[in-house]
Amino acid sequence: MKTKSEINQFFLEHAIDVPCICGNHTGWSVSKYGRYGNRIEATLCYRCGHVWAKKQLKESDLKEFYAFYYRELYSNGKGLKNSEAFKPRIEASKKNILSLFNKYVNNGSNSLVVEWGCGAGWNLIPFQESGIRVIGYDLDIEYTRFGKEEYNLNLHTINDYIPDEGLKLEADFLILNHVLEHVTTPEVFLKSLVKLLKAETGLFYIGLPVIESLPIWGYRNFFHIAHLHYFSGRYFVQWMKYLGFEPLEIKHEQGIYLFKYKNDTKNISARLNFRLYNFVLIVYYYIKYIIIYSFLFRIYENSKILKYLWRTFKSFFGRKNYHGK
Repeated sequence: MKTKSEINQFFLEHAIDVPCICGNHTGWSVSKYGRYGNRIEATLCYRCGHVWAKKQLKESDLKEFYAFYYRELYSNGKGLKNSEAFKPRIEASKKNILSLFNKYVNNGSNSLVVEWGCGAGWNLIPFQESGIRVIGYDLDIEYTRFGKEEYNLNLHTINDYIPDEGLKLEADFLILNHVLEHVTTPEVFLKSLVKLLKAETGLFYIGLPVIESLPIWGYRNFFHIAHLHYFSGRYFVQWMKYLGFEPLEIKHEQGIYLFKYKNDTKNISARLNFRLYNFVLIVYYYIKYIIIYSFLFRIYENSKILKYLWRTFKSFFGRKNYHGK
């Protein structure tokens, strides 16, 4: 089991400076450090407004990180290979993912649901319990083994987050839940996953920790050692349209999106400029969670100190003597 200090040391030794997805290298620093104290330098791009981590791992190191280090960050280093960790994730899948599948997919019992970056398969369990055929893929061999042994899921360990050229699935519903923010080249990654969808009818579910969902996490916890990209919802939807995806469901506050791939970009502007929108979002949340909340917390802490000093003062001098009687 890896400790957080070992994980941070691995990141410190292997991190390199990378540009924004638009190619620009300069921007405004919105958070120098991630949730676990490592220096990620989350930056808002001066050119397009996208927020990305300037400090990232190289491709080879990133694969090692997700295969051996990443999930040790959770559940106090115990990871997620237990029923206690599974239960809330299964319930979330029922509420957020299975509900959209039932809404949009006809004859769902004959469908194929694929999850890329499935972990131990907790998102797939509600589908399997509903009699739907499922397949999951992940880089972490321990997690895929756990899902197969404990839940009899059809899970496979992969060596690269880009699917092999020979993999043909024709998925009716493809799940990418909190995965896109972890990859270095999200455009290349998404285009490679499109090949796994059933032509014309396949649907693409994407869950993301978008900037609009920051209140769920809090400002300091939102920025994460493993997250390379911090999309705002509006930027993300417009960017997906530019890549040829049609949005069917948009829930910015929850970071939940459903798309159909149409490969039609003729009416979509290639120019993505969300500098002002993303800047206002970041500044608003910074003021709210860092300045105002910190100020109120200090008042609260100081009030406790003052009450303690007052009680100490009274107990030392005595109420009777204090009033001069």
